[in-house]
Amino acid sequence: MQVLKYGIADAEAKEEWGKPGDGLHGSDLVDAKTHPQARMTVGFTRVDDGERMRAAFPYDEVMVLLQGSVMVEPETGEPFTAHRGDVVYM
Repeated sequence: MQVLKYGIADAEAKEEWGKPGDGLHGSDLVDAKTHPQARMTVGFTRVDDGERMRAAFPYDEVMVLLQGSVMVEPETGEPFTAHRGDVVYM
């Protein structure tokens, strides 16, 4: 079993991270490019409060909201708002 540990500083060091106020920006730390055997992407996402997210992923995704809120619009089912402290599995 491989075990990896990442922190927000790892995401902030990447160029695609973005800055507060830019809407919705992420920084993937584990994905098909960095770990071809991975079955999901792992990273950090910075979301401005009240941002809307409509996305479809060809892999499993987990979003842990550390700050703010985001409207999630699943392909099936009802839209909902995730808030600080929520975990969303997609």
